[in-house]
Amino acid sequence: MIENSGISAEKVIEMFESKFTEQLTDRKATCIIRFCQERPNGFKYSELKQLIKMVQYSIEDLFKGAQEMSQALESICEVVCKPFQKERASDELDFVPLLPEFLNTFKPLMINNLVA
Repeated sequence: MIENSGISAEKVIEMFESKFTEQLTDRKATCIIRFCQERPNGFKYSELKQLIKMVQYSIEDLFKGAQEMSQALESICEVVCKPFQKERASDELDFVPLLPEFLNTFKPLMINNLVA
């Protein structure tokens, strides 16, 4: 059974999109790290759409000089190595098609590392 967590993916995304918290990169990074720590058994399939946005926003901040986002991205990678958690039997059918898009969000990091 999947436990309810204290920080939702929507709450993390809201921090990136809110004009009041968009400049607080250290708080956003800490929030992502805590979000990941609350999922020791893996992310939920239903969080994939938000994870895509979370990684995109984190990489954008990292490229703008927010080095604390590297730890946040590392935390995401540590959890994503674990199997995704189902909430419903149909989750795999509904959300697995998003996995290539999710993996592609890391492409800017890989390209940047190869060029640098």
